[in-house]
Amino acid sequence: MGSNTELDFEESKVIAEVVAAFLRLRRRNLASQLSQMQFQLMAAQEQSTEEADEESDVDLNQLTQEVQRLSLQIRRLDRPPALQSTTAALGNGN
Repeated sequence: MGSNTELDFEESKVIAEVVAAFLRLRRRNLASQLSQMQFQLMAAQEQSTEEADEESDVDLNQLTQEVQRLSLQIRRLDRPPALQSTTAALGNGN
């Protein structure tokens, strides 16, 4: 798709390219967030070994859950589209 070309959203190829670009951007954003959360989790783990208190345990649990959530979203984006639509149709694509 050139910059001077008008997009025809009636064409399935155009829609597929737009969706693919959006999914690449979404995955890149999630990967960046995941990297940041993993770094924060490592820092919190190092700090928790120095200070043993309930607040640091809560922080570790929250960071761990966020890392798991982001990882799951990335895995969902990495699945083949046919599998995604099948799982969504079965009600498991949340």
